[in-house]
Amino acid sequence: MERTMPVYSMTGYGQARTQTPLGEFAVQLKSVNNRFADVQVRMPREFNALEIPLRDRVKNALLRGKIDVAIQWSPSEQAARTVKLDKEIINSLREQIMEMQREWGAESDVPWRDLLGLPGAASIEQPEIDLETAREMLEQAVDAALKPMLESRANEGNALKEHLLAEICELITMTETVETVRGEVVEQYREKLMKRLEELMQRAPDAIDDSRIEAEVLIMAERCDITEELVRLRSHFQAFNNELTGDTTDEVGKGLEFLTQELNREVNTIGSKARLTSVNSTVVEMKKIIEKIREQLANIV
Repeated sequence: MERTMPVYSMTGYGQARTQTPLGEFAVQLKSVNNRFADVQVRMPREFNALEIPLRDRVKNALLRGKIDVAIQWSPSEQAARTVKLDKEIINSLREQIMEMQREWGAESDVPWRDLLGLPGAASIEQPEIDLETAREMLEQAVDAALKPMLESRANEGNALKEHLLAEICELITMTETVETVRGEVVEQYREKLMKRLEELMQRAPDAIDDSRIEAEVLIMAERCDITEELVRLRSHFQAFNNELTGDTTDEVGKGLEFLTQELNREVNTIGSKARLTSVNSTVVEMKKIIEKIREQLANIV
């Protein structure tokens, strides 16, 4: 069954250039894995009032990850800044400078660069921008960059999904191996117990109670029984596969992290109960695979 939403990696990149009546917006998005959504926005100060809604828009689209949003703006002629010269102030300053030169007998050009740098001589005017209009245009630009970002996240996420499914298959195979030898656990304990009893019988033949021997074996059989753990493991494997391949729009990463913890718990219990060398070696390999799964899940939304 195909997912309505693919598995997404938290690593991705997207960029886009969008022409609007306000000018051209160049948006660049980068993201890496993070437990929560951490969105940092760098944008022209003219649009600072729109930072929070834009951050929320990116967060709602990408859900998780450390996400860097960089917005550059090339304003149109209508939105570009203009320089305004105060001719009255400039003329007044110029006349005063020329009068001083005459008094001092100095001959030099009027220092225009210094003159224009004096307070009030020149100012930069920013045309008034309607924030609602700007918001719509910035959202359009951000959405254009989100599209390739989501595509790159989906491509990497699907590759991770295939790796995870393969690793779950490997765990299932190992679980089947453990299942084939689970009966040997009790039998091995019975053999060890009988060997000790034979040694004891040589020293004190009348001290052996057959009913006590059987009771001891039954108690050990109950302690070593890993049937419940194997059943739960299979249930977790099925749930894991359903999360990866099922029809859902929820974040799968957090659910899979929980299932991985459960897998590790069951495998540890099997290792502590079944003390066969063959089982323990399989348990060690299973724990290695579960650790690999845990590391890969750190990058899934």
